[in-house]
Amino acid sequence: MPRFDRNNDLNLVWDIRNGKIKLGKPLVSIVCFCLMPTHFHLVLGELKDSNISRYMHRVMVSFSKYYNLKYERRGHVFESKFHSKLLDDNDYLLRASSYVHLNPQDIKGWNKREHKYLWSSYQDYLGSNRWGDLLQSEVVLSQFRGKKEYREFVEETRPSFDFDPNQVWDI
Repeated sequence: MPRFDRNNDLNLVWDIRNGKIKLGKPLVSIVCFCLMPTHFHLVLGELKDSNISRYMHRVMVSFSKYYNLKYERRGHVFESKFHSKLLDDNDYLLRASSYVHLNPQDIKGWNKREHKYLWSSYQDYLGSNRWGDLLQSEVVLSQFRGKKEYREFVEETRPSFDFDPNQVWDI
């Protein structure tokens, strides 16, 4: 997959948030996300059966069209189809949110600064929600006494982070 130009390509999320890109009727609820230079992570709630597949198809096709047009190229942008896993227990959901929010630690200069990474919902979990109804952070945050407790939970998972991403995404 080509590397995203963080100054331009990832900034599409702001156009979506600001209503410049119309999304239509929601297919999923976005619980948390992190857009990385070469991939992205989403924790989604399905509003109706098969909506996650439909949503991911739309996201990947739309972004591929945008990317190919912008860079005057053709063909696939993504290496493979998306991978998903049902988060069927609460502990798994909380650990997945922590995994997603800590993902920027692998980018030079972002380790232990993930809460400031602009292309992640972690900022919204700790501060004010920049996304309004597009981000359903209360699914996770309602299980903590406050945002500070959520941050402590995420930080506590860092040193012993034994969450295997291959268990999150079926490959």
